[in-house]
Amino acid sequence: MSITRRIIRRLILEIRLARSRCASLRRRLTLVRLRWEGRLVTEGPCQLDSPLNADGAGVVRLRPNIKIGHALAPKTGNGEVRLQARLPASQISVGPDSKFSNNVTVIAVEAVHFGARCLIGDHVLILDADFHHADAALRHSPGWPISPVILEDDVWLGSRVTILKGVRIGARSTIAAGAVVSRDIPPDSIAGGVPAQVIKSIAGSKPTDLK
Repeated sequence: MSITRRIIRRLILEIRLARSRCASLRRRLTLVRLRWEGRLVTEGPCQLDSPLNADGAGVVRLRPNIKIGHALAPKTGNGEVRLQARLPASQISVGPDSKFSNNVTVIAVEAVHFGARCLIGDHVLILDADFHHADAALRHSPGWPISPVILEDDVWLGSRVTILKGVRIGARSTIAAGAVVSRDIPPDSIAGGVPAQVIKSIAGSKPTDLK
């Protein structure tokens, strides 16, 4: 390899490293800004591998050792994770040691709560409201249904899972990639499909029938 090629390769590597450092600095500055604005409360270390957008009027609370984004996971654009507590009284809380992949969107009109050690796959969507009525005559009217979403400890959501309003996912349960969850999932279950159904119990026993 010629000296010129070596120099060019070294310059390219240095430029990439500089860009990576700048991106890391921007993510840290975002945390500082969100904390200052009162929209983000962090109770311990928080690692940002993708940009975090907390653009609501409510509060997002991150407990210790939260990881946002994953450098090697599927990513659209910059992989931004959006945690929007939309109204002043809205709340999003994330339990300790939980990890979010890229392009996750969580929108809470009332509340979305994550337990400890939850794993959230890429392109997951979680909503606690319908945002429109099913009845066409009321579709553009306010007052659409709202109900909190709760993920208990050690829940794992695969890629592109959608969680709808009022859902409670029991501890240690896994939701298969691409599922749309519209009703509760009991603990220790594997669920998948559209709409999601319990496939089997992780513990090996027959899962409780969903109500």
